Amino acid sequence: MKKLSFLPARPGFILRFGSLLGIIALICQSCLVGTEPPRWSYHEEYRLAILNLNTHSVAHFPEQQIYGPLSMAFMAGDSIINILTEYGIYSVKANGTGLRTILRFSREISDPGENAFSSDGTALTFSASKGSSREIFVYDFLADTLEQITDTPEVFERYPSFSHSKRRIAFTVWGYAPDNRNYVDQAVAVYDRVSQNQIEFIRYNPDNGRNNFVQFFYPAFSWDDQKLIYIKFRYEIPGHDLMAFDFRNHVITKLDSMVSDRSRLWTSPQRDVILYTKIANPGYLTTITSTGEAFQIVAGISPSYRSQYTLSPNTQLVSYSIRPLTWCRIDGTQAHYLEWGKAPAFSFDGNSMVFLEGEEVLD
Repeated sequence: MKKLSFLPARPGFILRFGSLLGIIALICQSCLVGTEPPRWSYHEEYRLAILNLNTHSVAHFPEQQIYGPLSMAFMAGDSIINILTEYGIYSVKANGTGLRTILRFSREISDPGENAFSSDGTALTFSASKGSSREIFVYDFLADTLEQITDTPEVFERYPSFSHSKRRIAFTVWGYAPDNRNYVDQAVAVYDRVSQNQIEFIRYNPDNGRNNFVQFFYPAFSWDDQKLIYIKFRYEIPGHDLMAFDFRNHVITKLDSMVSDRSRLWTSPQRDVILYTKIANPGYLTTITSTGEAFQIVAGISPSYRSQYTLSPNTQLVSYSIRPLTWCRIDGTQAHYLEWGKAPAFSFDGNSMVFLEGEEVLD
């Protein structure tokens, strides 16, 4: 594990070459974050908005523009909203004011991808490019620290998520088999933040020269942290299965089949429920328990890669986007709609939902 301080743009690294080109690159990089839009012809402009779930009124904050958003989450207490974008990590007060830059990604660490906030919103884990691989990072909003928890060149770690205690982080591992680069090793690993140990609990190795390739997606901890829920895909048997690995006895159980791998799994420490998307025409949002019971369709939803959905901390509400932005009770009743919205996130008290409204711009 590597503990890192802030990782802003590194002018020393660029200017060390002493070239005019380096100076221009530094200036361009500074334009990618904050309130300045990216300096190219096509980009997405988003503005912060907060929905009152009781009155259905929306407070718009056009002055708080967010570029390249990936996800948002309230911190416990509902006074702060933390935001992950393609360019950095930011925070804003729950009243929509005080947008603050916490971290700017640099050339050393860039292109953040799959990510997850902790259950209390005080920490964020994400995969990002570093050198020739993708590594897993953790940002602690309370300690104001960034940690790199993996360091494996030419191996790709992706799809990280926290246990609800925040002690462990699960993620997938992808890399070539050490004895045969024609094959790929796949595993689901768990990192313990206290002992700093990494253990691969679910692993696939090619056998007998057969390339029956397996992929794992979106591991997530069950409500009591006793099981690891994940999506498994095998090319020789088309389709994605929802699986559960029990840490207590190492028993693996198949919970469901024909599951979409395009969106993460949602769980909550408040209730034994898993929220995911089924593949169908159209697809639909579904809940199930970690024991494979209580299968329930929530609402019709296309499993498009653009779909984003979230579960409220109290597990009572579900929201999904992009067009329209929909929120309803977890049983699919009392659905409401807004014309458009992205990256929805519920407050802990269940009274508010923050989202981004915006447009694609061609200058």
